[in-house]
Amino acid sequence: MITKLNTVVANFPSGVNENDFTILIVEDESTLEITFTWPDPMINLEILHQKLHRRSEEDSTCTSTIYHPVVLDLEDALKIKRPQANSNVISTARITLPFAVQALIDQKSNSFFKSTAGKVVCIKVREIAESYAIVNDDEEFE
Repeated sequence: MITKLNTVVANFPSGVNENDFTILIVEDESTLEITFTWPDPMINLEILHQKLHRRSEEDSTCTSTIYHPVVLDLEDALKIKRPQANSNVISTARITLPFAVQALIDQKSNSFFKSTAGKVVCIKVREIAESYAIVNDDEEFE
């Protein structure tokens, strides 16, 4: 059996660190499952309320109050996602790959870096090829 190295790129929100997520291959070896813990600034309602309240005090044209509807809606949604106020919020994403891959992923070999859009992880997976073609490297391609 021949394997081919491929890379899957995932973008996480700011605040997610290398130890905040796990990567697994599930089902029929063609689904990548990424589970991550939401960073505290995304779920800390006290911080969100303070930020919106401060913004409304600094900008007289801003109509935000400490009880901004967006924060209140998030508060209601978080009550469903986490039964206790101090518990973590965990999300899972499943990505169907166009090919089967080896089930073992070396978590340490993934590249993890910051970007302007958050944090990016490059996940190395080994494609399982059932058959392969022999290519003569001496031939020129047109």
